[in-house]
Amino acid sequence: MTYNYSDYSVFGMKSAGGRYILASWYILVVLCSLLGDNMILYLSIKHRAFRLHGLIVSFIQHIAVSDLLLSAIQLTPNVVSLLANSQVSSDVMCTVRFSVTFYGNTATLFLVSSLATCKVILLKYPLRAIGWSSSAAHKVCAGIWFISLYIPAGYLIVDKDDVLFDFRTYNCMYGYTASVWKYLLPISALTIVIPNMVIFVTSLMLLREARRVARGAKKDVRWQGIMAVVLTAAVYSVSFVPYTVYCIAEPFVTKDPLKPGPFFIAFYRVSCAFVTFNILSNFFIYSLTVTSFRTLETF
Repeated sequence: MTYNYSDYSVFGMKSAGGRYILASWYILVVLCSLLGDNMILYLSIKHRAFRLHGLIVSFIQHIAVSDLLLSAIQLTPNVVSLLANSQVSSDVMCTVRFSVTFYGNTATLFLVSSLATCKVILLKYPLRAIGWSSSAAHKVCAGIWFISLYIPAGYLIVDKDDVLFDFRTYNCMYGYTASVWKYLLPISALTIVIPNMVIFVTSLMLLREARRVARGAKKDVRWQGIMAVVLTAAVYSVSFVPYTVYCIAEPFVTKDPLKPGPFFIAFYRVSCAFVTFNILSNFFIYSLTVTSFRTLETF
């Protein structure tokens, strides 16, 4: 059986205090993203604040753009819906919100996995990467943005009317009601699993390299670049752990037709909120690991 997550009487947050707490968290994420990601873009473009390889800086900039996109299109309407305790978007806008949210999350996943992969190649095969430039990286990122567009577009082609307002998170989600999804979901899952596996493997490789480099001076630019990439990848992966647990366990958890358990409401709500931690974290990661960025930031 499937639940109707757009039923407020069952899945809505009746406690005003709970809604205000969740809205406050999203407001914090949005503010940190607006200030932090705009500062990342401004300082890296105007003042070249990152004394790192141009390839890495380009990926950092595109990840910042993706975070800003998610803050504006996903989280800001979330806050409004939570405060209003209702769906404030029209059905058309709900479809737009779902599409942009899925698009931004997919692009971020591909960007982070590409960032970690390129950093490994730069360290392992420096001679082969001599010709790599920031302009080439921007072209790669443009390709990632273009490829990422195909995934939400595919969802809408299957059934553009299968987008609903989910009162568990006060966000718009896809229903997966079409019968064809039992064949397409495993394929769709691969687009998430494979990049995450790449992030995990490359992060382990970078940690081993960081350990070797750290025997020298920890203020070395090479060490800073490794740690900036490792922490970006690690925080991204960790932020998705609760949501991944939900997606894996959901088919096996017994569904009470009369009263959904806390797994389907509270756990899912918290797991989705935890995902947004990666949106606010990058500014603090770069401030912690990259000396040149931290120095300019203080001016």
